[in-house]
Amino acid sequence: MSNDPNVLRERLATELHRIAYDIVNLKLPVADLMSARLSVGVLDSRADLERWADHLGVEIEEDGGTSGDIPRIEHVTLFDGERWGPSFSVHAQIQPDGGAATEDGTR
Repeated sequence: MSNDPNVLRERLATELHRIAYDIVNLKLPVADLMSARLSVGVLDSRADLERWADHLGVEIEEDGGTSGDIPRIEHVTLFDGERWGPSFSVHAQIQPDGGAATEDGTR
């Protein structure tokens, strides 16, 4: 398997399209109170987080994590307007210092 970011992005998009297609075409059942969550993960920079925030129309919050200083976004679409009803949410964050950890775990 490839770890090339372009290949990974393409595979993710393909899988999301396949699942969406199968739901729309009734090949996959979903519950009346279906809830789906997409975690974009820990992004490389604040600029990346800002791009997601702009695209989703949300503000960056600085209150994530146990210490309350992790910049993050959350966008929730409520399909029936009810807090506990069917929904789709997208989450992303960056490290508190704005950078992601390197392979050896340092910043």
